[in-house]
Amino acid sequence: MTTINKTLDNIKQSAATHTAQERFVRTMQIGEWFAQGDLDIIQITKIEFDSLKGVKTQHQLAPGSTKGSRHIASNGVQVFTNKNNDALAGPVLSATARWSVTHPEHADVSLPAGYYRIDYQRDYELEERERVRD
Repeated sequence: MTTINKTLDNIKQSAATHTAQERFVRTMQIGEWFAQGDLDIIQITKIEFDSLKGVKTQHQLAPGSTKGSRHIASNGVQVFTNKNNDALAGPVLSATARWSVTHPEHADVSLPAGYYRIDYQRDYELEERERVRD
């Protein structure tokens, strides 16, 4: 019979030796989403450019300087800052080819070309609309 402590030790050992692999999303339909940690990556029909501030030079998708905020878009993606002041609304992306989101604590995600919106998960313990911090 396995004890709770032995099971916990097995989980810790497995986590210590685990290497994140890339998750490959073959296709996405408009409105479908994929989660990576506290980010929801949603495929959209088009980009409403009048609602954007401009192209970001840095491709970090979540604000902050902590390890948990390092969701990075790569492979030629254009990242646009959203004018929306909603705490849960992130940037909008345009990808003309397959692209990836990397993160030091989550498996990388490879997504097909298209337009995407980033939403942040809501922290329901707070009364205000506030995003979860990874």
